Amino acid sequence: MKYAVRACKLHFGPLLETLVSRLVRDFRRSLQSSYLYAAKEIVYQFGTVPGTKNLLIGMLSEMSAVTFGLLQKHENYVQHPDVVEDYFMFVRAPFFFSEKIPGD
Repeated sequence: MKYAVRACKLHFGPLLETLVSRLVRDFRRSLQSSYLYAAKEIVYQFGTVPGTKNLLIGMLSEMSAVTFGLLQKHENYVQHPDVVEDYFMFVRAPFFFSEKIPGD
């Protein structure tokens, strides 16, 4: 998905809500870091697009809850270093747009 979002850029907009919902759902089921990476790409592509703020904040909140649930035990940091790395890359992304995000 990350490559589709990156290649299509804003043309992916009509599918954004569906994609976000599926990313969150599938991340919750699989705990694979690739969903966090794809979420980061969505923030990079849509972070300044009017009308996406609440959707992106919701995605951040839900994926954070899943990640925090996983990382309750120390051994999960060792077993899932890719999730730790991609999570911090994902949560860092909104700060690039913090002054540019239009109000919804």
